[in-house]
Amino acid sequence: MTTQVARAEPSVAWETVRIVAPGGLLARWQQVYDAIAARAYEMFEARGCVHRQDWDDWLRAEAEFLRPVAVHVSQSQDAITVIAQVLGFGADELEVAVEPLRVLIAGKKQASPEFTGTKAIYIDWSPDEILCMVPLPAEVFPGGAIAKTQAGLLEIDMPTVLRREEGSELEGEHSLFRSAD
Repeated sequence: MTTQVARAEPSVAWETVRIVAPGGLLARWQQVYDAIAARAYEMFEARGCVHRQDWDDWLRAEAEFLRPVAVHVSQSQDAITVIAQVLGFGADELEVAVEPLRVLIAGKKQASPEFTGTKAIYIDWSPDEILCMVPLPAEVFPGGAIAKTQAGLLEIDMPTVLRREEGSELEGEHSLFRSAD
């Protein structure tokens, strides 16, 4: 008779991600958008200015600048949670901005030290930046948002804004101050 011992994997702690004002991320968004547009136009010209392939040019250019981000949005009665796949990005490389009807996620990889004296067998290249704008299904209270990351996932929890019928005393109040009904 053999005895099997189950070993628990050490749990990785959640790390807090910085929540910033939307202005800085929107400015970065515009810079990246302009760079993608310029690169897409270069691709258009390289193809001999043949029309009807503008989306292909745009998506190829975007892939050169930004890493794709898989996002899941869930909603409960009093909160919205956004979970984004941010593999390879640490909490110090991510920023989140929360607006009432959307979330902006930005990440920029810090330069990693070069390996010297070793022979590269395989190199996997992907863009070192993510920018993602996530529309929300309901209005949230940005001041109550909490962002954290663990094991390649970014989780953003946001309380929703309570909306009662017109004339109600709580109309427009956010759910952080709701009564325990």
